[in-house]
Amino acid sequence: MEKKSPGKYILVFEPKYAYHQFAVYFNDDQVQITQIKKFTDLSFEKEKPVKKNLLGDIDKKMTSCSDLNEFFKKYINPSVFSYYGYNLHNMFIAYKSNGKLHTLNYSINNPQLNAKLDFVKGSKFTDISAIRSLIDFAVDPSENNKFLTFVSECKDKYQTGLTNETNTMLHELRGCKKAKENYSDSGALRSSIYLTDALIDKLTSYKEYRELYLLKQSYQEKLNMEKRAFKGIKEALLLKEKTFSDTKNIPEYEQLTLFGEAVPVPYPKTKKKH
Repeated sequence: MEKKSPGKYILVFEPKYAYHQFAVYFNDDQVQITQIKKFTDLSFEKEKPVKKNLLGDIDKKMTSCSDLNEFFKKYINPSVFSYYGYNLHNMFIAYKSNGKLHTLNYSINNPQLNAKLDFVKGSKFTDISAIRSLIDFAVDPSENNKFLTFVSECKDKYQTGLTNETNTMLHELRGCKKAKENYSDSGALRSSIYLTDALIDKLTSYKEYRELYLLKQSYQEKLNMEKRAFKGIKEALLLKEKTFSDTKNIPEYEQLTLFGEAVPVPYPKTKKKH
């Protein structure tokens, strides 16, 4: 029988105006909720570490829910907390490393990430082709690829749990790809092979793969939003241009009225009778 990997992650939520937080533990179909001291993994009453899940266990529950409302209705007893949207102060995934508590963003309503969980064994991600594809996307040397700049910006704002080591290797590999593309540098080729193998090894950690994959999703959504905004501006400019173009054939006094200036309508002049 395969030994199950020990979990080290807890899903934490904090109601507004509370002096404590709640840790959620999933055990098959059972859910255990424990009141904990803020910014710790310690039970509020017993001051002992609470039970923890694998990161994939938490993602399996959350990514399949359409929103937080469904999640709380499905898993959290209303006698503990009833979710109304406005009464939730914070929610995150926490884990301890080197004696310090670190946090990750939760992911709700994410069928793409949910599908990746079929390849998660304990804390390992086993889909090597998906790992290679994600690396290729990240280090694409083309000038229009700003993904790694986005990654660094998110790290500066503490919006991702991707490690500095993985981020640094991705930048180094992209640099090698550029050098190889521009100068056919054989040294760059050897370095890129080494870095690719090292990154594949790093991203077999589900936590590392997950964080980079979520960054890719955020980056692509950012690009889509920018495209929609640009399209809206372009359509507005075209409409404005068409409006001005259409006024060329309108008599001058009608044009002035059209653009908000009220002018008297001229009547045909009549000859005075003598």
